[in-house]
Amino acid sequence: FKSGMKYDAATGNPKADLIIKKAWNAWATNPRKCDARGRSNFAGLAKLIFRATIVDGDHVVLPRGHPYRSLQCMEGHRLRTPTNARNRKDVIHCGVMKNAQGRPREYWISREDHGPMNEIKAVSDVTKYPAYDYDGNPMVLHVFNPERVSQTRGVTAFIRLVENATAH
Repeated sequence: FKSGMKYDAATGNPKADLIIKKAWNAWATNPRKCDARGRSNFAGLAKLIFRATIVDGDHVVLPRGHPYRSLQCMEGHRLRTPTNARNRKDVIHCGVMKNAQGRPREYWISREDHGPMNEIKAVSDVTKYPAYDYDGNPMVLHVFNPERVSQTRGVTAFIRLVENATAH
């Protein structure tokens, strides 16, 4: 479509490829179908997610409906660990609960959009989303660029500027 983004199905079956391409274009170019808010087409969502990942460090996308019918975007700072959950035996860091292997198990997203510096006090103030369904499909798309194997959240691309500004 107009943004230059294309989906190229390559099943090996030209008829199946055409059906998939038509279905993709019908979904991706229609904001009412691909965006849970009904405002952006897929190219617009991709631009928003890419920008947020650079500026904020990460972004959260919730696939809605089954099969996935639309995408709901949320700022990464909504991933939160409430203060009354910090002494639990589960490993919850910055709103991401991990299993023993370090793989995300649940994402804890604040019900309200509190500022990133505001504290979330109670577990009842977050909604818990499973990271994967029973078939292993992602239920939360957490977009960030990990620089360390154990990293849970992203870091803004501007961190070096902030570090230098606060060091003086």
